Amino acid sequence: TVEFRKSWLTDERPRIRLAVLLGLLEDDTISVDEVIALRSDKDARVAGLVELWLQKTGGAEPLVTLSPPPGEYTEPVSVKLTTSVPQARLNYTTDGSIPVNTSRRYGSPIRIERNTTLKVIITQDNTQAGPVITGEYRIRHVEPYRHRAFITDVHAKAPGEYRMDWTGLAPGKRHYTDRDYHITSIPAALRGLPFLQTCNQHGDHTSGSDWLSMKSDSAVTVLVGVDVRVNAPLAWMKIGEQDGFQDTGLELVTTDPTFRIYRKRYPAGPIVLGGSKNDPRRDSGRGMYVVIFDRPLLDAQPSASSVSEADVLAALKTADLERGRELFLHPQGAGCIKCHRMEGLGQKFAPDLSDIGSRAKDPKVLIQSILQPSAVITEGFAQQQIITVQGKAFSGAVLEETGRSLKLINSEGKPTTILKADIEERIGTKLSPMPAGFDKLMSAQQIADIVAWLMTQKSVGDRAG
Repeated sequence: TVEFRKSWLTDERPRIRLAVLLGLLEDDTISVDEVIALRSDKDARVAGLVELWLQKTGGAEPLVTLSPPPGEYTEPVSVKLTTSVPQARLNYTTDGSIPVNTSRRYGSPIRIERNTTLKVIITQDNTQAGPVITGEYRIRHVEPYRHRAFITDVHAKAPGEYRMDWTGLAPGKRHYTDRDYHITSIPAALRGLPFLQTCNQHGDHTSGSDWLSMKSDSAVTVLVGVDVRVNAPLAWMKIGEQDGFQDTGLELVTTDPTFRIYRKRYPAGPIVLGGSKNDPRRDSGRGMYVVIFDRPLLDAQPSASSVSEADVLAALKTADLERGRELFLHPQGAGCIKCHRMEGLGQKFAPDLSDIGSRAKDPKVLIQSILQPSAVITEGFAQQQIITVQGKAFSGAVLEETGRSLKLINSEGKPTTILKADIEERIGTKLSPMPAGFDKLMSAQQIADIVAWLMTQKSVGDRAG
């Protein structure tokens, strides 16, 4: 009987306890409370299995929480440890060895800059309480996304270097071409945006309304960062006026100076900016402004008419591969990288497209996949609809499923874990988690650009970067 099997959980032999527990979990014949009672098992394998099962099912608050959680990241992370055990101490190692009560004691976030196996134990009265908690952190160093060069013909009225940085704003980068000052803090809304490194020597003697000119091949929001020490609004910016710049409330912090950010929308064509001073004789000791560019690639309002397959096929004749790459990979593009990974960017929640150019002999296949994503669905990626006993609704493709829970990925690329005990109804569908509506969200030319670029992708595994 089940009760007889459970009696073996107190056997003095760890292997017996482990085998019995595995069987009970497999048969789903042991309660959460009974599993929790085994957290303090003296055998690390038994205690570890208990903790892993509780984490997978959400059956209890974790003994130790690692934030951010173990996984793959594209930049260094600082891991914060918390425990649900009162008056406990945490000891850890980062070299893969088993920690003991004399190992490094946790006091502040742990900086992880390379692939690291973080192991943590809870100690009370110099005695280990519970299993070793292991977190695998992988730091995937990839080149940052490089924006398409849509700004050209940058000219200032005096000699000095002005240089576009197409990989975008990031901590540690220089914002002037002629100074070693660097960026230290960036608002989330500005991170990664391409910017113009300006010449700081021009900061003290530039004025007027036409100091700096350039051209953009598409509509763009120009963000000008003005030194906060400038004591009066720059007249040429017309801050707050209908045809002028608007205050974003954001600040870009550097080692010198701090910049207040103002924005203005420009159509494709020439862009002319004024000087950094109203009166160079009065406004001395101020830094030159910086210029940042924000360019959403898709219209905010979908079109009333739909793009057809014939429209896209016709547009393939004028397809631009670089524009297609940009639409696929750009954070403000078509959203492909929310689920697909290419060139080391994005997520692996959707089918691998790294060699799609070899597999899709006819571009019509890709056009149909974009215009009608549910017409043909890769096996295992059909959408599930879940209704919980609490009345909540979820939908998405199944990423992972255990006896106790399942993890869905929705059309926005966001994963959700649901306990099976909370599921009232589960319906399999013939729908793709890839959202419909691209026939109105994008133009025929934009879809053609993406298709043309994908048809050039012929290296298996290249999505890893």
